[in-house]
Amino acid sequence: MHNIDRELVGFILADGCFMILKQTRRRKYSGKKVGDKIYTFVNYVPRVNISQREDNLKLLQFAQERYGGYVMENCSFKQPYHRVFYWTIQNRKSCELVARYVMESNLPHHKKKAAKIVYDFCHETDPDKYHIYYDQIRQANKFQGVT
Repeated sequence: MHNIDRELVGFILADGCFMILKQTRRRKYSGKKVGDKIYTFVNYVPRVNISQREDNLKLLQFAQERYGGYVMENCSFKQPYHRVFYWTIQNRKSCELVARYVMESNLPHHKKKAAKIVYDFCHETDPDKYHIYYDQIRQANKFQGVT
């Protein structure tokens, strides 16, 4: 891990988030053999993101250049607030890499638990177990109170 990767870990711990998205998809098939059928299936996707005000947009663009993903504006905030942008990665290889960097950090932080869950999810090969990681990440991202 390079020093620049360590600095990114700090931003993730401060302003980032590890997630596993649950997406319900539908496909319609029609034909003489099957008739009209609609198939519903669930897809789970890992995601890592960092949000920043527009005055730190260059940081997000740097993360995009280094790790991939995309930078978008969060349009849910209305004036008079500053514009907010976020960098997001949603592929297993990049999410696994960033999660590993966070796990290797010496800082005691609650997001390391979420990073471990995303890391394990990225290595899971049994789709029937994906829902377990989804439930775990939801618990890990909840506020646990001050101890």
